[in-house]
Amino acid sequence: MKPADYWRQSKKWSSYLFKEGVVVQSTFQYVVPSAQEHYAPYSFLVLSVANETIEVMGVPGEKFQAGDRVRLVLRRTAVISTSEPISYGLKAEKI
Repeated sequence: MKPADYWRQSKKWSSYLFKEGVVVQSTFQYVVPSAQEHYAPYSFLVLSVANETIEVMGVPGEKFQAGDRVRLVLRRTAVISTSEPISYGLKAEKI
C-alpha cells in the first residue's frame, strides 16, 4: 500500500476502533500475499458496524461465521522489511 493510501484509510479508523459489529459474510484465506504469510490462514470478513458495511481481516487463527459478534481492534496487517514503516490496520476479534 502506498503511504498516501495508508494515510487516507487510517483517518477513518478512530471512528471504528473498539466498536462492536456482526459478521455478515466470512471467507477463510489459505493462500495469501507474501506480506500476510505470517498471519495465514486468516478470515476475511464483511461486517455490519454502526449501520455501515466494512471489510476487514479477522484475527489470525480464528474462524468466523455469519452472525458472530466481533469487536474491531488495531493490529499489524503485514510483515514487511525493517526499512519500511510497520503496517497497521483494523482487524476483527470475536467477543
